Amino acid sequence: MREFFRGENPIGRTVRNGNILFQVIGICGDVRFNRARAPVPPLVYRHYAQTANEPGALTFEVRTAMQGTGIITDVRQAIRAIDRDLPLASVRTQREQIDATIARERLFTALTVAFGALAAILASIGIYGTVAYAAGCRTEEIGVRKALGARPHHIAVLVGRDAFRMIAIGLTIGLGAALMLSRLALPQLWGVSPTDPLTYAGVSIILIATAAAACFVPVRQATHIDPAVALRRE
Repeated sequence: MREFFRGENPIGRTVRNGNILFQVIGICGDVRFNRARAPVPPLVYRHYAQTANEPGALTFEVRTAMQGTGIITDVRQAIRAIDRDLPLASVRTQREQIDATIARERLFTALTVAFGALAAILASIGIYGTVAYAAGCRTEEIGVRKALGARPHHIAVLVGRDAFRMIAIGLTIGLGAALMLSRLALPQLWGVSPTDPLTYAGVSIILIATAAAACFVPVRQATHIDPAVALRRE
């Protein structure tokens, strides 16, 4: 109605469908068909009696308090009790209808999550190796610091500070690149902005937690270095 009656009350007005005029007796909200991200098409609902003489199919919607697909059997039995020869097609629940329309989006999401998880695993392995190597190169320095009275939490801060500096640089570069490339993902998004702040905040928290877990073992090993053993390596 916004397309044909801009700013006007459509109730009581007439619309033409071919050579037939119809009077508008009510309006409803937008309805999406086929694809969730497809534009909302102009749509007119006609009373079934107005199409009784036209060949085609009718679609019935049944509202029920039952859960699952058990209602489908009851609907088929009820229709067969009225007309056994009446053909039925595409009898399914609304949930099945929605699932069918967003199957492509769900597949894309599943693949994206899988590749993202794989990238996070590979990144955590790389962070673990880098931090462990850096801590190993500073074994003598850590031994000297512990011999002079440094406590384990001092060593943890020393090693962890360098690790989290590297993580912060990587996160900053990654978020910047994601913001610049976010427009490329716009055709695959629906109902969410490509620069949604909650999404970026959630991803940042997950990445920081993953990196912290990867740093835990090498930092813990650095705090348990024996000063005597470390100094004998010099």
